Amino acid sequence: DFAPEGKFLSDKVLIAATEFARNPQRIDQLIRQLSDTDPALRKAAVTDLQDAHEAAITPMLRVLANTRRAGEHEAVRGALAEMGTDAIEPLIGALRAPDEKLRIQVIQVLGQLYANQATLHLMRPAFSNRVSKRERLTARIAIQRIVGVMPTEHEAQVYLRQEANAFFSGVLPKKPSYDDTIEMWHWNSRTSRSVSRRFRSYD
Repeated sequence: DFAPEGKFLSDKVLIAATEFARNPQRIDQLIRQLSDTDPALRKAAVTDLQDAHEAAITPMLRVLANTRRAGEHEAVRGALAEMGTDAIEPLIGALRAPDEKLRIQVIQVLGQLYANQATLHLMRPAFSNRVSKRERLTARIAIQRIVGVMPTEHEAQVYLRQEANAFFSGVLPKKPSYDDTIEMWHWNSRTSRSVSRRFRSYD
């Protein structure tokens, strides 16, 4: 009965709601609200950040990288874990950040998320002698939490070899989107943020 004006109005409302949820100033305010003394306000902040989806992840990572806001880190890590699957891929991208303290916190959250797709990426810090003992231990705890057991170095080598062989034989790392592309996240050193990039699945 309201066509075509009804669809036009509903589209405008949805666009406005999305823009409101992803507004950077509002997201920053919600992140600060995570440390409020009022539990109701903290819960409301988490819910609103969930509505912002991936747009909330980078600002939250930026807080975790800021040592002057260390008092907020625990609350932000908890909120990231509440973000669910929206947070996993951006967090995997952040595993390549040069800031060790940030990487350790990212690993902790991936463990809290039981992020199975992060296991492959956690093997490097779990067994590498090029990272600190703390980062190595944190990665091992995360893997054990996700998988249920900490693999031996030999088992990790076999797993990584199998994953590499599958990739080079044409097995895609994830299911392509409707446009036949795959979204992968990585750390952009120039902008100091986790960013996504789309690749054609048939290349």
